Amino acid sequence: MKNELLILAIVGLLFGYFFLGYVYESEGIEDKTILGHTIVPVKGTRSEAVPIRSDALLQTENRQGESSLDLSTTYEAGQLRIWLRSSLHREYLDLFSNFSAMRDLLNDRLLGEPIKQKLLKKLDSVEDDFYSGTITPIEAKKELDQIDRF
Repeated sequence: MKNELLILAIVGLLFGYFFLGYVYESEGIEDKTILGHTIVPVKGTRSEAVPIRSDALLQTENRQGESSLDLSTTYEAGQLRIWLRSSLHREYLDLFSNFSAMRDLLNDRLLGEPIKQKLLKKLDSVEDDFYSGTITPIEAKKELDQIDRF
């Protein structure tokens, strides 16, 4: 009786494993979850896993539907990683060549002085180089996407 129950449990677990694998593959789901946190590897680090849920707590949305990112309570080294993963970062890069709009986005919708000052300094430098003709638009966008570590 105990052996039959054990075999039934093993067969059930194997069925569940293959069934969920099939569903995930057919739906194109590649994110793994552990205890409700989605784990995403961060580029440029040694396979660190970052809980996305904690990033979502840092983003708020105003009445116009614009998101803002509050990094004032995050340590400086973590601010850069969270900024690079945020939707605000993608929106910032989409505004490229409109440097005043990029500056307004940083001033109005990003909270956290260390990273804001670093981004504004980088933006001023790239803007000067771009308008002087020393870098191409592709190089300028790449420079804005690559921010030195703190």
